[in-house]
Amino acid sequence: MHRVQICFEEKALYPLKEYNIWFAPLGNLFNRLISQYYVGKELKMLDIAFWVDLPPNTESYFYVKYDKVLLCNEIIDLSSIALNDDSNKIIWEKAYSAFKDANTHYNFPGFGEALDKAYAQGLSINLALDYVYKEKEIRFNEDIYKAIIYIKFTENIDELTVLFRVEKDKKIITEEVIMKGQRNEAIFLYAIKNISFDKKGNVVIRGMNNVCKINFPIKIKITDGISLS
Repeated sequence: MHRVQICFEEKALYPLKEYNIWFAPLGNLFNRLISQYYVGKELKMLDIAFWVDLPPNTESYFYVKYDKVLLCNEIIDLSSIALNDDSNKIIWEKAYSAFKDANTHYNFPGFGEALDKAYAQGLSINLALDYVYKEKEIRFNEDIYKAIIYIKFTENIDELTVLFRVEKDKKIITEEVIMKGQRNEAIFLYAIKNISFDKKGNVVIRGMNNVCKINFPIKIKITDGISLS
């Protein structure tokens, strides 16, 4: 699966921006989980659009075979999520139900089972949005460490935080913020290309300078003598 997108539409030309920003990481979570289980070739993208009122002649779901896109349209009462502590769960349930109904109609091989597993796993981790984006093992003095690019979300709609961590035995040895942006700014993630080490023992994070305001490469001093495992 290449993308799962959750978006909110009041009218076709007037997206509900704050909801789209807020729930973008939930779509990211859905994508990561279902990509673990779905191996079919019929679907590359899943889109679900939530509407206050469904426009005339709008289907509940349709499939674009050429692009391998499944789009579902769902009516939602915004008051049910505006001040609700379980808003992520409400959207998770509705997205699952909509995709389940669409699959009943189209019957994509293997998708139903993958959908069920992704839905259940999401609930089992309490829809935790934070995740490891990239990681690499490093070895120092016979010990194994992990260099990790970690994505963290806060309760602030304007904050997606990209952290660099070094861990040993699942304990954080060092941690540093290397980027910040809005919750829906996936471009920050695509800008990061790889993690390596130079001869001076610096962790070097390389990326594309032309797609974000970060100046790559980022060098972080950990300790002398680190080498790739």
